[in-house]
Amino acid sequence: MTVAHCIQSLRSWVRLLYAAARGDAGTIAAMKEEEFRILAENSMDLIVRVGPDRRTSYVSPACSRILGYEPEEVLGRPAQEFVLEQDFSAIVRASNRLATDPSDRVTAEFRIYAKNRDLIWMEASAQMIRCAGPGGNALVVLRDISERKKLEEGPSQDGRADELTRLMSRSAFEEVLGKEWRRAVRNGSRLSLLLVGVDHLKKYNDLYGQPAGEDCLCAVAEAVHRVVQRSGDAVARYGWEEIATILPETDLEGAITVGEEIRKEVRAAGLRYPDHPDGKPHVTVSIGAASVQAVPSYLGYRMPESLLIAADEALRKADKGGRDAVYTAAIPGPDGRELTA
Repeated sequence: MTVAHCIQSLRSWVRLLYAAARGDAGTIAAMKEEEFRILAENSMDLIVRVGPDRRTSYVSPACSRILGYEPEEVLGRPAQEFVLEQDFSAIVRASNRLATDPSDRVTAEFRIYAKNRDLIWMEASAQMIRCAGPGGNALVVLRDISERKKLEEGPSQDGRADELTRLMSRSAFEEVLGKEWRRAVRNGSRLSLLLVGVDHLKKYNDLYGQPAGEDCLCAVAEAVHRVVQRSGDAVARYGWEEIATILPETDLEGAITVGEEIRKEVRAAGLRYPDHPDGKPHVTVSIGAASVQAVPSYLGYRMPESLLIAADEALRKADKGGRDAVYTAAIPGPDGRELTA
């Protein structure tokens, strides 16, 4: 094999592994059988093939790590035996969507019983596999999202949730950001961050009282959460008037798009601010966005702290630039080049 062929083969595998890291069931379903087997047997996610009767015809080795079952113990058994009864409707809805449009890629969240009877929250990404014969098979990538679900449950005694906004606390945010950075490095994927600041919230608080200021912040938090609902994303209260959003596997353009959606959602909420210093009739937000392509060589370069510093700098630029807008800031690399390619 020539050097050019080796490089092309390596690039193909990097692309496939990146797709697998994103839970891209469509790309995995299109793989050749040899590629699929190698990927499935080394994936941290649970990968299964499911027939039209919702019984498994293939179960990847990750099953033993995630659920405690050996793949052979799950093979050929219907999903009803493992999924919490009250969550099974999510699987039915996803199956019906695939039956209606076999080219669609669907996602669903539900709880599965592990072998020790613990309930584990899973996110499933499913895509139909083209094959001969009646019916059809689906390729399903399942990812353990139990930790994220715990953080979304609301106030807790261990300080992992903010009591006012019911978002993740600052300490929980820093923990999740660190985990997502390490996972991004493993997968060679991008990681983006948004810092959402409520414009003139201190003034709002002074004018209308602290309870009104707290209600305003909570309403903005709800607006952010309505926009940021993709599995794997995380929303946290970062400061007194700031909300942070972690966007794994998202480039800077995607982060800006999410930021614009948040800004519009807050405006659509119609939170009245008659004495807005900028002359606006309603509450507005400024947003700082930063993004980085994660590679192992950046591990020692104050990551992910530098990503957070860049997002904070972008937010300050938004404050100075007229507010009610999304701004970006670059992350300087150790060699002077930006890490936000």
